[in-house]
Amino acid sequence: MRLATMITAQGLRNALLIVFVASLLGGMMLPVYTDEIGWRLQERAALDGVDKLYSDICGPNTLAVPPWFMWPVRYYSAFWNTAFPDPFYVRLSGVFYALVWTGLLFALTKTLTSDRDRQITLQLVGFGLMTMGVMPLLLIWSRPEQPILLCLTAALLTQAVATRSADRKQLCAWLASATILALAVVAFSYHLKAIVLTPVFVACIILAAKGKRTILPRAIAVAAVCYAGAVSFRYWTERLKCPDDPVSAALFAKNNLGFTGLMDGRFLETVQSMLGNIGLTRLVLRTSPEITPTSLWLLPGQVDYAVVLSQGLVQLIVWAAILGLGGTFVVPTLWSSVRGTLINGRTVLAIMLVGAGLAWTAPLLIVNPYEAVFVLPSIMLGLLSAFVHDGGRFLEKALSFLSRICAMTGIACALSAWIIYGPSLAQSFGRSGDIASQRFSVAPFGFHTLRSEIEATAELCGIGRPKYQRRLLVDDVTYFMFMESRMPEHEIAVLGTRDNSIDDPIAYLRSRNSSGIVVGCHLLPADIRAKSVSYGRICCLNLRDENAQPAE
Repeated sequence: MRLATMITAQGLRNALLIVFVASLLGGMMLPVYTDEIGWRLQERAALDGVDKLYSDICGPNTLAVPPWFMWPVRYYSAFWNTAFPDPFYVRLSGVFYALVWTGLLFALTKTLTSDRDRQITLQLVGFGLMTMGVMPLLLIWSRPEQPILLCLTAALLTQAVATRSADRKQLCAWLASATILALAVVAFSYHLKAIVLTPVFVACIILAAKGKRTILPRAIAVAAVCYAGAVSFRYWTERLKCPDDPVSAALFAKNNLGFTGLMDGRFLETVQSMLGNIGLTRLVLRTSPEITPTSLWLLPGQVDYAVVLSQGLVQLIVWAAILGLGGTFVVPTLWSSVRGTLINGRTVLAIMLVGAGLAWTAPLLIVNPYEAVFVLPSIMLGLLSAFVHDGGRFLEKALSFLSRICAMTGIACALSAWIIYGPSLAQSFGRSGDIASQRFSVAPFGFHTLRSEIEATAELCGIGRPKYQRRLLVDDVTYFMFMESRMPEHEIAVLGTRDNSIDDPIAYLRSRNSSGIVVGCHLLPADIRAKSVSYGRICCLNLRDENAQPAE
């Protein structure tokens, strides 16, 4: 305890911020994970007129026209993706938005309270939890969780700022309500998991102002958020069903309790199973170094079991201690609210944020690292709301001590992660395209050296300008070259990497009037590769020309 109290809070905060920001910037070396590219392929309505999955083997429901309020997000994505079609910009955007979120989180801690010491304490807790292990690297993943987290934090910041603007109540209510509504709609546009944040967005709107003159703007915004949430829920659940492919449907069922029970009508049984599945242990462990990271998003075999066990245990203990302390801060104000003496907005938000994060864990049978990027920051934001108010002499001392422990643990775990993975990440500078030791990752650098190779290969097969290609089979690398093609298919769903009922990829592609195939040669089955044309590492096959022959 002496070590934690000897270190000044401000100095520790500064060191923590340096490590956190440096970890985000160092993430520029992180290979681009396949999901970061896959979600760009799955939300292409501005280019194709519909959103789609990797393929449409699950049924026509997967070719979904987004609700009208999602189209601005689709156009935004299409503009940036087609303007900068390169893995480097995927990684750059991930780092950029992570830095933006860092600024939002810092501003939120400054806005929640005017007490400078309390601000530093909140920063030690918030950034300490987010610096642990490989969490900074997960935060730069350019997946839907990133914009959702940005919108959530911005909504909380908007509410906090609005409550301090008592001199312009009506105008502030309109502006705050409209801003939070817009942020909720953007979040709903990216992924189903944003729907569990609907109560948080509603609470932010309600708590952003007081008085009869502010009821109208808040009521309109609440109704609009509920409408957008309901429509979005229907859109996402209908789009992600798989009625036409029982093999893929069975695969989905293995990952999610909701698919196995709710879709089959076993409501009560499924709800009981989901309640028993709630927990953070698996998610916290996903942010510590692993011997074999999921889908090899980091190079495997870089750490031994002793390090995995020790660092994972330390992170679990710190999370458990902070959560327990947060609960003791919430109970007194919650009891006051129940008795009707005081309704504490911060307590309401704290409970809703922690509840939303835990609710998303309920149906998860398989916990992937990207789930941690949504759940753990949501709970961290709830803890910040819980720690805003004075908890009494004993709890204040406990918070001061634990906040320092949290920050020091974050720094130590982050440095440990960089010692473990830093050398392998540094190898990104000398790579381009697919990474042989990481099947589902692409080097963020060097795509310019592959672009001419992909283009030359496609020309050998008579596959010309991307805009004239339809249903072209691509992989994580060649997609960047053919991003403007019409409704591309991804090799993961067609060539058998992911279980489905496509037994004959060529027959499937021809049934969709596909222009052909342009993928890395190593991805093709032997029979298809024998028919294809190769140039360097890339193979192609023109399916519009039935008489196409491989080059000698």
